[in-house]
Order: sequence, then C-alpha cells, then structure tokens
Amino acid sequence: MLISRTSLFLLNLIILLTLIPVLELGATDESVDEVDWSDSLFLVRNILKDLLKKTEPIEQYKLFIRAESSYKQIGEVISRNEVKELREQLSNAFRQLEPPAEVINGFKLRFTLQRGNAKRYYLSDAVTEQMFIGYLNAERVSAETIRKSISSGSHSLTFRETEPRYSTSNPEQPLRGINFFCANDFTAWASSIGRSEYALPRKFMVSEIDDPTASYWSVTKWKEPDLSRRESWEMFGGVFYNLFLRGKAVGELPEACNPEVELRMITTVSSAKKMYLKRLKAAL
Repeated sequence: MLISRTSLFLLNLIILLTLIPVLELGATDESVDEVDWSDSLFLVRNILKDLLKKTEPIEQYKLFIRAESSYKQIGEVISRNEVKELREQLSNAFRQLEPPAEVINGFKLRFTLQRGNAKRYYLSDAVTEQMFIGYLNAERVSAETIRKSISSGSHSLTFRETEPRYSTSNPEQPLRGINFFCANDFTAWASSIGRSEYALPRKFMVSEIDDPTASYWSVTKWKEPDLSRRESWEMFGGVFYNLFLRGKAVGELPEACNPEVELRMITTVSSAKKMYLKRLKAAL
C-alpha cells in the first residue's frame, strides 16, 4: 500500500509532537540538578563565612560539620577549580576553629588545653591501668619486659598464660612506676591505633603546667652539667632523660623505674580539633 506524501508528513509530525514533552522533561531535570548543586555550593560558601562569627566553639564546629557534609555531596559534580577552592576554604576554616578547652579521645582519655608562652598544646590526664593493659594485650608484651619496665608494688597488673594475658584489679587507677622506654612505646602504639599525634611532654612545658604534684617522663634529653650524672653516663653508657617529679625536672636513666611516675601524653591543637569533631559527629 502506498503512503501519500501528506500522510507521511502527518505521521512524522505526530512522532515529533510525542517526543517534545520527553525532551523537555529531560532538560528540566538537568536544570533542576544544576540548580541543586549550585545552591549547595552557595550554601557551603555562606556557612564558611558565618562560621567564624560564632562565639561558642561548639556552634563553630557544628557549622563546619555541615559545610564539610555539603561539600562531600557536591564534590563529584562541581568543577576541579571549585573543588580546589572549597578545599582551601575548608582547610582555612579548620585552622581558625577555636580550640576546645578539653577533648576526649577514643580511649576515653581527657586532654586539656595548655596555653603556653611558646605554643598551645593539650596535656592528658594520667593513663589508667585499664588503658595500659589494652596496649599490653594487643602487643603481647612479655611478663619479663613488664617486670623490668614497671616498679613492683606500684600497680595492680596481673599476668597469666591464657588470653587475655593481662588484667587489673583497679582499672581506673593511674598507671605508676613506668620507665621511659615503656612510656614511649605506649605513646607510639596509641598514636597508631587512634590515628592521632601523641607524644611525651617536652621539658619547656613543665614550667607552663600548673600542677606541682605531677610526675611523668619527658622526651627531652638531660643536657645540664652534672658531675654525678656524667660519671654515671661514663660508667653505664646511658642517656639521661628529664623526669618531672612533683613538677620539677630531674634527670634519670631511661631504664629506671620510679614509683611516683605516671604516664601522660601531649597532642597537637590540630589533633585535638579532629578528636572533638569526631565525637561531635557521633553525637549529632
């Protein structure tokens, strides 16, 4: 059957009219998507501008979390230049966040902000026996190592051959009597597990810490002239480190165990902000 030119024209016209709404719908959806991410980009920029106007630290951090979340949603659809710009703005906003007065890490150890003359940092409370046995069991530290590393009678740690190997009858008691090597090893382990920057305090911090009863190790080597220590060094070939006894810096061999010494750590302002953000995100 032959189809006339008029009929063919009408058929094509019908097909075209049928497709027009579909094409228009697709264009509308694309326009909506364009508007959505453009609005989100505008929102992120405004949030970052308003962030530093907040006087309460918690409000600053809440806005930062909101901006960061919005950025993650639009990061795949905006241009590379816009991604780079937002990353720089987020990094700058993070640096300007007000450091919280205190933070709690994943081990439930509190760190308090120290506003020293040289720089700001966070000092922890004393590490408890419960926190320490987490390290001992994870690293399978031998009983012989502990015997040499901690003063006898200064702790409630017990060892057994079955798992878990270490336990304590007084989990909340501060760990005392630890030597430098063991303190340093725990700090390195805590950093790797918690993905944070922990370290032993340095000597310059002791004058800035308002705690005359504090006794803990410092990572700073002893450099002050002292004939008795020089003789000991020549005899044993050891290196003296600063030990803070009741707030005063003294020198002691790293192998030495002092029953008064607790284990405290420091962390940076940047790490403390990340801890605070992590706990706040979990709470929101």
